[in-house]
Amino acid sequence: MENTAAEPKIASRSPLAFLASFLLLAASLVNFLMYDKYPMLRPEIFAAFLALALFCALMAFIYARVGIWVRRFLDVLLIAFVIDLNVDNGWWPVLGACAYFLISLRLKEAPHQFLAIFGGFVMISSIIGIGERQPWLSETKPAQKDGALASNRPAIIHILLDEHIGVGGFHKTESGMRTAARLREFYTRNGFAVYGKAYSQHLHTVNAVPHILNFGTKQADAAGRQGATIGRNAHFDRLEALGYKLNIYQSDFADFCSGYSNARCVSYANSSMQPLLAYNMSIADRTALILSKFIGMSQGSDYVGRKLSFLDVISARAGLPGFYAFLRLKGTGTAAALEALEHLARDLESARPGEAYFMHSLFPHYPYVTQANCNRKPLSEWKNRKDFIPLTERANAYDEQVSCSILQIELLLKALEKSPAANNYVMILHGDHGSRLTVLDPIYERRGKFRSADLIASFSTLFAVRISGREGRYSEGMASAASLLQQLSARDYLTAPVPLTNSQPYIFIDDRDWKPRSKEPLPTQW
Repeated sequence: MENTAAEPKIASRSPLAFLASFLLLAASLVNFLMYDKYPMLRPEIFAAFLALALFCALMAFIYARVGIWVRRFLDVLLIAFVIDLNVDNGWWPVLGACAYFLISLRLKEAPHQFLAIFGGFVMISSIIGIGERQPWLSETKPAQKDGALASNRPAIIHILLDEHIGVGGFHKTESGMRTAARLREFYTRNGFAVYGKAYSQHLHTVNAVPHILNFGTKQADAAGRQGATIGRNAHFDRLEALGYKLNIYQSDFADFCSGYSNARCVSYANSSMQPLLAYNMSIADRTALILSKFIGMSQGSDYVGRKLSFLDVISARAGLPGFYAFLRLKGTGTAAALEALEHLARDLESARPGEAYFMHSLFPHYPYVTQANCNRKPLSEWKNRKDFIPLTERANAYDEQVSCSILQIELLLKALEKSPAANNYVMILHGDHGSRLTVLDPIYERRGKFRSADLIASFSTLFAVRISGREGRYSEGMASAASLLQQLSARDYLTAPVPLTNSQPYIFIDDRDWKPRSKEPLPTQW
C-alpha cells in the first residue's frame, strides 16, 4: 500500500516541476533573445529551447524521486539561477533564494503552479514587446551643430587595436616570426613609421588605455573588471583645441564619449549576437553559442566554472569540452569588432580634412576566430587566450587573427583613398597591451614566478603612424605608447615621433583585481 500511495505523488509532482522550471528558464531565454533583437524564428532557437526542455525533463524526473529537503534545495537553486540570469546585482539571487526557502518551509508542496504561471506571463510579455531592446550598433549626434572644420589640417584616423602585440614582441616561433615580418613589410610599404619595440605600461585595458590617451598622467574616471569610463583625456582635448571634429567609435566595454558632448558617438554592443548572423555557422554551433551566452549571464555559473576550471584540464586531455570552456564561448566580441570596422570603413569614404576618427576595436583580441585571410573558423576551432592547450597552439591562432587585422587596415586605407581626405590624412595605430599569451600572467601575486618572456608578451604593443607624403620606416628603439602619442600630439600630429631611449623602461604590475600595485623594469632584450 505504501508504494501505491507514493506513485500518484511522483506522477503529479514531476509534470509540475518540469513546467515550472521550463517556463521560468524559457522566459529568461526569450527575454535575453528579445533584448538582443535576435530573430526568433530560426532553427538554432528551436534547438536551444529543445535543449532546455530536455534538461528540465531530466531534473523533473530526479526531483520527483528525492526527499523533501533535496527538492527544496533544487528549488532554491532554480530560483537563484533564474534571478541571476535577469539581474546584475549579485545579492538579489541570494536574497530571492533565501526568501523562497523560508516560504517553502510553510508549504507542504512547492508552489510550482504559481512559478509556471509567472514564467508564462514573463515569456508572453517579452514576446509582445514589453521590456528593453538593445540595437547592436547605435549613434549619438553631437549636442551642437557642426561649426567650420579646421580644413587646413589633415584628417586623423586613430585605431586602437585591442591586444595587438608589437612587431618585435611576437613569440619566437615560425608562425610568430612570419607574422611579424608580414606586419613590418605591410606597414612600411604603406608609408607607416613602425615602432617595433613600443610597449604599454599596463596589463589591462581599463588601466592601459587611459594611461596612453593621457600621455601617462591620468587614469580612467571609473574602471573595473566590467569595463571603464575613460572620461576626458589629453589626446582628445588636444584634438578639440586644434579645431578637429571628433567621431568616436566605441564598444560597450569602454566609454570614451562621456565628457565629449560635441563628438559624434557610435557605440557597438561587444556581446551582441546580431553580428554572428553574417557568419556561415552550423545550427549546432549557433545553438552552443546561444546557450553559452545565456548561461554565462549568470554570475554564479561563471564563478562555479572558474572554481572548477581544473576539471577542464582533465577533460581537455581526454579531448572533451569542459564546462568553463563552454562558458568562454560567450565571448564573441571579435564578431562585433569586425562588423564595426566595416561600418567605420564605410564612414571613412566621406572623411574630410579637419575631422578626427577614433575607434577602440576589440580586435585582434581573443577569441581567435579568423583565419589569416579573415575567413571565419568553425566553432570547434575557436581558441581563447587561456584555453588548456599548449601555448604554441594558442599563439598560432593569435598570429592568424593578427594577420587578418592587416586586411582590416587595408580595407580602411582603401576607403580613405575614395574620400576627400585621400591625400591629406594621418593614421595612428596602436595596441593597449600585448597578446598576453604567457605561461604565467605577470600579476602582483606572482612576483618572482613569471619570466621575461611573459613580460614581453604582456606589454609589447603595436605602434605605427602614417603621415601623408612620408615614406615608411622601421624603428628598433624602445618607447612607451604613451610617450609616442604625447610626442605626436605636441607636434600637432604632423611629424612622426622618435623613441627616447635614455631611461630604463618600466611597467606597472596589477593585482588580481586589476589594481596597479608596483612599478617594475621591463626587459630591454627582445
